[in-house]
Amino acid sequence: MSHTLNPSPFCRNCGATLPDKHARFCSSCGQTTHLEIPTFAEFMHELVGHYVALEGKLATTLRALLFSPGKLTRDYFDGRRQRHIPPLRLYLTFSLIFFVVFKLAVNVPVAAPQTPSAAPATVAAEGRPAANAGASPTRESFKKAIVAYGAYAMFFLIPIFTMFLRVLYPRRQLNFGSHLVFAFHVHALFFIAFSIAALLPAGPWLVVGLFVICGAYLQMAMQAVYGGRVYLNLMRLLALFVIYAFCMAITTAGIAGWISMRAAA
Repeated sequence: MSHTLNPSPFCRNCGATLPDKHARFCSSCGQTTHLEIPTFAEFMHELVGHYVALEGKLATTLRALLFSPGKLTRDYFDGRRQRHIPPLRLYLTFSLIFFVVFKLAVNVPVAAPQTPSAAPATVAAEGRPAANAGASPTRESFKKAIVAYGAYAMFFLIPIFTMFLRVLYPRRQLNFGSHLVFAFHVHALFFIAFSIAALLPAGPWLVVGLFVICGAYLQMAMQAVYGGRVYLNLMRLLALFVIYAFCMAITTAGIAGWISMRAAA
């Protein structure tokens, strides 16, 4: 049951005197005068009802993000913004979700790979033949490391990605912020793909699948947002892919090395 605070002749937020004891809102700051401390069940009901059921922005935004590449950015440019979650909040939300999912899903510590002598014992302890244990790092930890460190690199490289977009589309009359909106949207999708990959069994197809999905989505989103001839956008995508992949490789290696050094210290 909710606990109602004792009534007060003053606003508990700003201290202003209330016009009468039956006033429902403060005339100075607008805060409600009927203050309750909700139970956990009431809090969760309010959270889900307000942000998911009542506003409906989450479902609308996810549907557009997953099934209509570029639609969120086009709607933002055209002024249809109230129906969707803002680009920066969307990007930060799914990047946070990825890092939480990855920490919960991965049991093999990718920051501190096994040594060759320790690998057979660990594999045998997990119930698999020691003969299958290769040199450090193991296949699973290596694949998971690519997912983890690649996502970290993707998080830090979004300004570089945005700058490349501006270089590739010099005649679109779009400022850096406009390209950044597009980058937030596509990277939100990338983080969703990485989150799903973190939950899947490691294998040679994992990284290939990520590249194919992210590349195809990016191509469709670029075509929807920037327009132009398809073959030109394919050339731009190839250029963006090569440069961005190079930056990703360098940044991923740097992050992996830094985390490994911290783990060894």
